[in-house]
Amino acid sequence: METRNEQSSSLNLDQLKKYARDLAEVYVSAKQKSKELHIANQQLLKYADDFNLIILDLKSSHQELKEAYLDTIYRLVLAAEYKDEDTGDHIVRMSRYCALIAERLGLPAEEVQNILYASPMHDVGKIGIPDNILMKPGKLTDREFEIMKTHTTIGAKLLANSKDKILQIAHEIAISHHEKWNGEGYPRGLVGKEIPLVGRIVGLADVFDALTSRRPYKDPYPVDVALDIINKERGKQFDPDMADVFLENMDEILTIKENVGLKQDLWLAGFAKSKPPSKQGDPVNLRELAQNLGLEQEEYLELIKPFIETGMSDLYELESAIEQENAQNAANAAHSLKDAARNLGLVEVSETAREIEEKARDDRLEGSAESAGVLREKLDAIADLARG
Repeated sequence: METRNEQSSSLNLDQLKKYARDLAEVYVSAKQKSKELHIANQQLLKYADDFNLIILDLKSSHQELKEAYLDTIYRLVLAAEYKDEDTGDHIVRMSRYCALIAERLGLPAEEVQNILYASPMHDVGKIGIPDNILMKPGKLTDREFEIMKTHTTIGAKLLANSKDKILQIAHEIAISHHEKWNGEGYPRGLVGKEIPLVGRIVGLADVFDALTSRRPYKDPYPVDVALDIINKERGKQFDPDMADVFLENMDEILTIKENVGLKQDLWLAGFAKSKPPSKQGDPVNLRELAQNLGLEQEEYLELIKPFIETGMSDLYELESAIEQENAQNAANAAHSLKDAARNLGLVEVSETAREIEEKARDDRLEGSAESAGVLREKLDAIADLARG
């Protein structure tokens, strides 16, 4: 028979064994849970990496969509104003003037950017103005001017009821950029701060660029003459505070004016500021042209190949129109060739085409055949280099 001490010792041993088994089970369970936790943690890290990739992809897609949207707006503006001289340069310069004014007025960065993108649509209503009025080289009659004034309301109707913020701003600009501080503007005769801020900004920038640019009805005014006009119209046509901001930042305004010498794409990379044109008669240098546009020579060649085909077609139409003494067709062909050449930095080609167009608009074709011959020599030289 076991003694009491032996029974007690046996009981303690059994308890210890049980405790040991329980502890072992707890350890195994804890280790398993730790392993599961580690696996779960690794899975979460993978999910986080995947999520970050998705976010980056969405941001990239959003940016591409935004660029496509803005590019579409830009091209629609060009389509609306296609026949108006200097349209491409005008909307680039004017929109940058507007952004600078907005920035100096202390507007938030997002508003400044929206004004940059919306302001090119200020004259989109010109799509509804007859060509004989839009392109008239002389002063408009009272009746013609009344028709021209309707481009503000036409533009507003085209841009109305959009859910997009940029188009909403563009609508406000279209209807108000010809209003005057003293109430003598159109179409609604608004006075002072009744005129939306964006309308006041665009109205000032638009007038400055119109004064200092060549138009169908006038040569460009010197900058000092344009500034004198703006100063005199301070508090009459223009918001006096805004006119002061504009005049105080004239150095930056003139930098924009000088830098936008070629038609530029506001939102797509590639068409950078052009260097000054080569001297008349210099040989065509594709490497230099590519560098002027910030491109590699191979990239430039890819861009120029389609131009050679369309440019030759435009040139053939131009030569035929000159031979047939059809000034209107000659002007249209020269205009098309001029714009295409500008986009590729072919300044001499663009300028020669512009001179032919201006003469043709005035129904003067004398000397145009010789100029067309110069164009053919240049285009032939470019085509030879591109093929070589």
